[in-house]
Amino acid sequence: MCQQKFVWNFEGEQFLLEHVELHSPSEHRIGGGLHDAEFQLYHRTAAGRVAVLSIMARSSLLIEAENEFFKAMTHGGDPWKPKEVLAKELDEPLRPYQDLMPASPEYFTYYGSYTVPPCAKPVTWVIQQEAVRISYLQLAIFRDVMYWSGVWKGNNNRPVQALGGRQLRFFAGDRSGPVTVVTPTTPMAQGKPLIGSAAGQA
Repeated sequence: MCQQKFVWNFEGEQFLLEHVELHSPSEHRIGGGLHDAEFQLYHRTAAGRVAVLSIMARSSLLIEAENEFFKAMTHGGDPWKPKEVLAKELDEPLRPYQDLMPASPEYFTYYGSYTVPPCAKPVTWVIQQEAVRISYLQLAIFRDVMYWSGVWKGNNNRPVQALGGRQLRFFAGDRSGPVTVVTPTTPMAQGKPLIGSAAGQA
C-alpha cells in the first residue's frame, strides 16, 4: 500500500491507488500494434472493486521525452521489487495523475481480469487512447533490470488475449456524452481500432 492516499474518482466511486506496474512491451494493443511500455495504476474501492488505469508509452531518443513519473520512481536507485510482475509501492511523494496522464481525455473501458496468474476477475480496465512518452534511455534501464531479474528477453508482458464476448466501450472523456460500443463492424473502428488485451480469458 502507498503511504500517500491517491484517490481516483471513476464512475461515481472513489478508488484508492494501491501500486503501479510497468510492462514492456505493452499488454494492450491499440491500432494493431504494441506500444513500447504500459503503465498500470491499480486501484481499489472500500468495497473491494478493482480498477486499473492504463497509460501507453512510446520511447523517444529526445532528451525532453523523459517521463517525469518514471524519473520520480527511479530517484535514489532501483525502485522495483522482485515480484513476478515487478511493482513499485508508492512510498515517496509522486504525482501519478499530474505527471503521467496524457492530454487527451479519450479512453476505452472493458471488464477483464488481472494479467498475472491466477488472472482473477473482475477487473475494470480503463485504457487511455493517447500514449505518453518515455525516453529510450529510461526504457532501456527498465528492460535491463527485467533481463537481469531473469525475465525472458526483458519482456514482462502477458501476450494479448482474444476479446471473446466482452464489450469494449469508447468514451470521449465526458461520461454524460454518447457512449460508443466498439465492435468489428463499428465504423469508428477504422479510425480508433479495437484494442487487444492481455486481461483476457484466464
